[in-house]
Amino acid sequence: MLLSLNQTSENNLIDVFGDESENWVNKQVKAFVMPQMVKGKRSLVLYLADPSWDWDEDGDLAPKK
Repeated sequence: MLLSLNQTSENNLIDVFGDESENWVNKQVKAFVMPQMVKGKRSLVLYLADPSWDWDEDGDLAPKK
């Protein structure tokens, strides 16, 4: 499956798998869908991160400690 990534997801995956997207093939990631304002309109935004990430106590995405 091909997917265009937002900058946050791209940065998350680079941190875990490196700069070369060929190295991301067949890797497992965790998907988060969050409602956010985008260009003045409420939208659902997809974020991808390492499977160790989850919601923290403030409701933000962060690696589990």
